[in-house]
Amino acid sequence: MRFESWVGMFLLAPLAALPFDGHAWEPKPKIDLSRVHASFWGDTSYEYSGWAVSDDGDLNGDGYDDIVIGAPLNSRSHSNAGQIYLFFGRPTGFRMDLDCANADASFVGEETGDWAGSALDIAGDVNGDGYDDLVIGARYNSDAHSYNSGQVYLVLGKSSGWTSGADLSAASASFLGEEAYDEAGYSVSGAGDVNNDGYDDFVIGARYSDDFTTNAGQAYLILGKSSGWSMNTDLSSASASFRGEGMWDEAGYSVSGAGDVNRDGYDDFLVGAPWNGEAHGIAGQVYLILGRASGWGMDVSLGLSSATFWGENGGDAAGYSVGGVGDIDADGYDDILIGAPYNDDAHASAGQAYLILGRPSLPATTDLSAADGSFLGEVASDNAGQNVAGAGDVNGDGYDDFLIGAPFNDDAHSNAGQVYLVLGSATGWAMNRDLSTAECSFLGENSGDMIGYGYYGRQLGGGGDVNGDGHADVLIGSMWNSEAHANAGQTWLFMPFAAPPAPRGLAATLAPTMKYINLTWDAAASWNAPITGYRVYRSTDGTHYTDVAFRGASDRTYSDSNLTYGRTYHYIVITVDGNGDESFATSSVSLVCDRDTDSDGIGDLADWDDDGDGVVDGSDAFPLNSAEWLDTDLDGTGNNADTDDDNDGVPDASDARPLDPINGLWDDVRFVNATLRSVQTTVNGVQALLSVMNANLTTLSGSLDAVNASLTRTLRDLNATLRTDISGATSTLRADIDTVWDLLSQVSDDLDGMNASLSKDLSDVESRLAADIALLSAALDAVNASLQGELAAMDADIAAFRQMMKENLTTVYGRLDRQDANQSRDMARIEAILDGMNDTSLAGMKNLLDELRTRTDLLDANLSSKVLEFRDTTMQRFQNISTKMATMDSMNSLSTEVKYVQGQARDIRKEQESTGKKVGDLAPPAWGAMVIIIIVLVLAILLLLGSRKKGEAAQVVEMEPPRQAPPTHPPPPPPMPPMRPLPPPEGGKFEP
Repeated sequence: MRFESWVGMFLLAPLAALPFDGHAWEPKPKIDLSRVHASFWGDTSYEYSGWAVSDDGDLNGDGYDDIVIGAPLNSRSHSNAGQIYLFFGRPTGFRMDLDCANADASFVGEETGDWAGSALDIAGDVNGDGYDDLVIGARYNSDAHSYNSGQVYLVLGKSSGWTSGADLSAASASFLGEEAYDEAGYSVSGAGDVNNDGYDDFVIGARYSDDFTTNAGQAYLILGKSSGWSMNTDLSSASASFRGEGMWDEAGYSVSGAGDVNRDGYDDFLVGAPWNGEAHGIAGQVYLILGRASGWGMDVSLGLSSATFWGENGGDAAGYSVGGVGDIDADGYDDILIGAPYNDDAHASAGQAYLILGRPSLPATTDLSAADGSFLGEVASDNAGQNVAGAGDVNGDGYDDFLIGAPFNDDAHSNAGQVYLVLGSATGWAMNRDLSTAECSFLGENSGDMIGYGYYGRQLGGGGDVNGDGHADVLIGSMWNSEAHANAGQTWLFMPFAAPPAPRGLAATLAPTMKYINLTWDAAASWNAPITGYRVYRSTDGTHYTDVAFRGASDRTYSDSNLTYGRTYHYIVITVDGNGDESFATSSVSLVCDRDTDSDGIGDLADWDDDGDGVVDGSDAFPLNSAEWLDTDLDGTGNNADTDDDNDGVPDASDARPLDPINGLWDDVRFVNATLRSVQTTVNGVQALLSVMNANLTTLSGSLDAVNASLTRTLRDLNATLRTDISGATSTLRADIDTVWDLLSQVSDDLDGMNASLSKDLSDVESRLAADIALLSAALDAVNASLQGELAAMDADIAAFRQMMKENLTTVYGRLDRQDANQSRDMARIEAILDGMNDTSLAGMKNLLDELRTRTDLLDANLSSKVLEFRDTTMQRFQNISTKMATMDSMNSLSTEVKYVQGQARDIRKEQESTGKKVGDLAPPAWGAMVIIIIVLVLAILLLLGSRKKGEAAQVVEMEPPRQAPPTHPPPPPPMPPMRPLPPPEGGKFEP
């Protein structure tokens, strides 16, 4: 941190007006996380610490916000039961690479595979005891039901009694998922005080709840209270719940407090449903639920939320992450941020985050294309917006700031990820701002760190003040980091106003013979970042300081030679570390630049006789010159060197009294008298000149009086002339105006007549059009009735054909049976004939075969005839239906055109009535087109009536509404898989 950023705030009053730029932190464009102020390593391999983090509350009430880190696959208590680490805030901050085994307290999951710590948040003070409280999600806990119903634990804050490895079965309270596979606790968040009763509240997401439909999801609200908390409370007893609108919405995938968005005194909260497809396929939707004093209910549809926000495009997954970001524009309304990591507006899956500014009221539905601002991922597949979070006021400018994670960004290393810090401001928000323009960002340390990852938990924290310096700090987790152990994870803490300690033992000494002030100091105390050097500032007034030197870490001296004797100089020295941060505290010293002229060991400022000539300085005309002490004539030259000490014009060698200037005074008097006489002569001449000038002025005054009288007469004559001309012009103008007014009256009367005529014509046209439309409608009804008749006849034909075929088949079956009997008889006869084979028997066999062939041909011809008859009848039916459908289409087209003309006529009437325009200016109706339409309409009706069979009466058949098959909706696609699948840890399950 630059010295300029804090010196006016932290130095004592004499140093308060340093000429720097206030005390706001200066953001750096890209900060490598290896150079921040502190980091926390996971304790064991594959525990994935940093999965979820939080730092925005004070759990032990010591005035410093605390750090909570989730490691859901830690196996300290049971395999993959999970562990949560707690570090209490402190004024000295933390060092880099601190092992989580050194946490101040920790909590372990109850059962194998619970994944406790996969979601967590410091939720505010839910019981009103003055200590903030902690909410922990264990999404795969199965205490309530056979599998993955989930459980959420509440740990109430306290001043002491924290322990390491505390089992969550001893938590202050817990909440069980309603059904198996609900995964209650997939997301959790503090919600602020939504009912304004003085107790903070929190929200629990159960993304796979099926209460409404398959995987619609549900979010539960738990209202704070002073007492009555208990373990194993079923979420069916929650204060309120909000269910997803549709199948596979997964409402509750993300939840977050939103602050007071509409400034009504009640805090609000957000629920994300990233797979909702109401606007577009998997565009996602986010619901804002406004706080209120009462009226909360269970199983309320999120469709009834106060405001909803739709993703711009299919596949965006808006609502993947949501966050309240405080008041970023300082207008008194809290604001919200929505992540859509798969948005393609900038590049394929580059991602986008949308900003919604608070206001007194919001629309019921808002497409995110109409957001107040948005931020685009830099390159394809960055997935910007997978994690979003408020950061508090990081730079101390009075505007809250926020964070956007892009886990697959490669700016530092492949998939190292990048987290962007966007600073708040009163104005300047716009859509489609590229995140490369963010004021500050943080780069992952190693390939595959994927900082800002959001598929499983909230890995960004902000708004807490861990070291109590009055400024918000930033917390960033990476569950993939393997710096300490394979996938042990790491969490980084950035404290923008953290500073190294000041140097010690600053001293200043004077070198009188060299006109130098020498500074020396001792090294600063140890710091969690390497000390790179010391910066020296100097002031001559104790208020305005100038940077005069920088010294390396091992060079702790400075000699200042640009000095003026007798002036006091003020110095301060500060420490600079490897991050470029400078110490808040300083070492300061002041010293007067003095000298010792006579080298007697006493500085001149304290010495009574600086030059040691025996004459005290008060009586010594030359206190620093031991060869001189007196200057009689005060000409700057001491008497020892002056040849005329009294300056009377008489050299000392010839002056009887060299120290008495009286002898030279008479010459001075004579010179003065001569000068006075010369001056008197000059004065007399000036007086004569003044007399002449006075006479000239008298003459000039008379001339000016004459000119003034002449001008007065001229102006009076000009005024009379102008009055006469103006009077005549006014009369002429009034006459012209009267004439124009008469003309306008006549024009108005003409227009009134023309408008009345046009109104009548339009009324006639509208009446005729209405009648034509009624006639066309009746014709369409007739065509419809005729079609229904044809269809009914076709149904009857089909039924008759089916009956006929059934009868024919029955007949065929009977004939075939008889044929079989005949064939059996014939075969017997044939066998008998074969037994007595002769010419006579051969002729009999031939006759039998001919008879069989004849019967078979007759049966075949009969069946063919029936099929051809049905085909011809059916084709005729279809031809009739096609003709009538074509006629109906033509009439529908005519009806549309007629209605268009009718609408045009209405528009003309409205234009006439509202504007009173001239008839000639109105668009003429298409009279010719209207006449043609009417003629064609009549011809179509006649054609329709003539198409009916001659002598056949039109039958009007009451048409039954067509039966439609119930709509089939294909199930929505399953949730989008993570971009990088999480590998299972050795020896344990990863994802059920």
